[in-house]
Amino acid sequence: MYWRGDWYYDFLRQLGGGSLARSARDYGFTFTTVLRAAVPIALILLLRERLREFGLGLGNIRAGLRICGIFYLLYTPCFIVLLLNDSFRSYYANSMSRYDTWGELFDGQVIRFIVVMSVGEFLYRGFVLFGIKKEYGPYPAVLLSLVPYVYLHSAKVPLEAFGSFPVGLALSYLALRTNSIWYGTFLHTSIALGFNIVIFAMR
Repeated sequence: MYWRGDWYYDFLRQLGGGSLARSARDYGFTFTTVLRAAVPIALILLLRERLREFGLGLGNIRAGLRICGIFYLLYTPCFIVLLLNDSFRSYYANSMSRYDTWGELFDGQVIRFIVVMSVGEFLYRGFVLFGIKKEYGPYPAVLLSLVPYVYLHSAKVPLEAFGSFPVGLALSYLALRTNSIWYGTFLHTSIALGFNIVIFAMR
């Protein structure tokens, strides 16, 4: 249906052929993803705000690396619990079934995860979180930015749906502490990719 973005892939086919449309779909450049990035950026520029004030700068590098290291240690036991949960493991094993080799896995996952996670972090922790913080302060910003983020995960397996709240809090803290979305993007991407790699290896 065109309201779901089929016209977007038709446009890409006319622009660069079927390979461009397939690459956009495979690598996460869907119509929804493009809108999630383009609309906030356009609004920020129209309001003559600086993009780095919405988390697109490098921010506090030392704090970012230190907090990421701490979060990795804290997440390790959660990682093990998730792997031992049958419903959670089966949910992601099903998505890994489309890949036959490690090369296919990396080709189909790495760029896609980087694109999707970067845009997601910018939308929730950049545009929404920092935008609300400018007017109302950090606490309302964290709570209000969590609403769409948790809702997005509500359709997934229960363990992930419930876990999206503390994860969202942690990523919000990381963004506010570093004044950047990139450490949360790196953390979110690497953990998600790592989980899928382990699931693929366990098949």
